[in-house]
Amino acid sequence: MAAATSRPGKVVGTHFWNPPYLLRAVEVVKGVGTTDETVNVTRDLLSKVGKKPVVVNKDVPGQIGIRVLYAMIREASSLVEKGVASPEDVDTVVKEALGTRLPVVGVLELADLSGVDLVLMVSKRLFKDLDNDPQPSTFLETMVAEGRTGIKSGKGFYNWTPDNIASTIKKRDEHLLKILKEERG
Repeated sequence: MAAATSRPGKVVGTHFWNPPYLLRAVEVVKGVGTTDETVNVTRDLLSKVGKKPVVVNKDVPGQIGIRVLYAMIREASSLVEKGVASPEDVDTVVKEALGTRLPVVGVLELADLSGVDLVLMVSKRLFKDLDNDPQPSTFLETMVAEGRTGIKSGKGFYNWTPDNIASTIKKRDEHLLKILKEERG
């Protein structure tokens, strides 16, 4: 898009998270020609409206959050596909172990708290066993081919009804509101 304008330095990308009315993080994506002034103005504006902007210095597919999220989705769906655990058990570990810390301690802070030397040691043993296929899994492709597209079809990793969709969204939103209220205290 910047190439189509006479002012490429004024072009900046923003990626809001869903639901944007509750999630504060916004990725501010710097293009090749984006000026620091444009990034700073965008970051300041987002801060003034209560958002928490982060700067993505290089425009890469997925920026920061989607890349980290999809690494998790790839490994989680691989564990289900290989019969290691059920979708419910994978999600329980994410929600009740990983997720409980993440609002306070990011993954790299967690690496520092654990010890980068320990992270390196575990990485050397574990990385070779993680799913690293550059293509989407045939498991996901099969799910989509079968019409198991999630809440849109009523089936995905889980079976969805209007009631449990509403309940899940309500729980998510109430949790996010609680966090926001506590932080504004």
